Amino acid sequence: MRLALLASFCLALLTGCDNQIANSTPAETTPAHIEVQGVAEISAVPDRFNLHAKFSEVGTDVAAMKIKLDQQMSKALAAARALGIDDKKIQASSLNVQPEWQWQPERKLIGQRVWRDVRVSVDGMDNYIQLLDRFTALSPSELQQAGAEVADLAALEDQVLQQAVHNARHRADILARAAGRELGEALMIIEQGTQLPGPQPLRAMAMESQADKSRYSAGEVTLHSQVMIRFLLD
Repeated sequence: MRLALLASFCLALLTGCDNQIANSTPAETTPAHIEVQGVAEISAVPDRFNLHAKFSEVGTDVAAMKIKLDQQMSKALAAARALGIDDKKIQASSLNVQPEWQWQPERKLIGQRVWRDVRVSVDGMDNYIQLLDRFTALSPSELQQAGAEVADLAALEDQVLQQAVHNARHRADILARAAGRELGEALMIIEQGTQLPGPQPLRAMAMESQADKSRYSAGEVTLHSQVMIRFLLD
């Protein structure tokens, strides 16, 4: 009787094991692959320049000062438009007025300071220098170069990304062949970052009219890109 019960128990145990094996699925296998990092770098010379001019007066006759500032501003806008600069790239402020104080030897109101600003985005170094000369001739209170940049930055970003991917495939192909394998399709692509430059300062800014172009240098800006790609190995 005991032998029969033991035999029945072992049979049930083996049957349960068989059912468990039948219901289990084999572990998923990861296809042979290789992961590489691709990097790229592109340098470009800025071709868009931002110019800021401020015209201001101090006195007691605000109306008279406004007339003078409006005339200067009109000439500044005409100078920009004469170079073919679109109005969308010109920002001219309205009139600003604030009290002007004398602080020594005692605090004393001496009049009003009125001013107007104009900011212009100029494409091309030649146009920039011409506009700088024309603004200088108008005797602004301030004249500042407010940054140089690459006009079509998006196109450069696309280019540096493509180069990073090409670099990754090139490196992966070398490694695969060295290991006696063939490189297959890309299974995964991760962009690890593209560093884009912001506005850059112009070098050797000059205030003299009729300035020589050789005295200006926009320098270079550099874009960096990095990607991680997993390739199938055939």
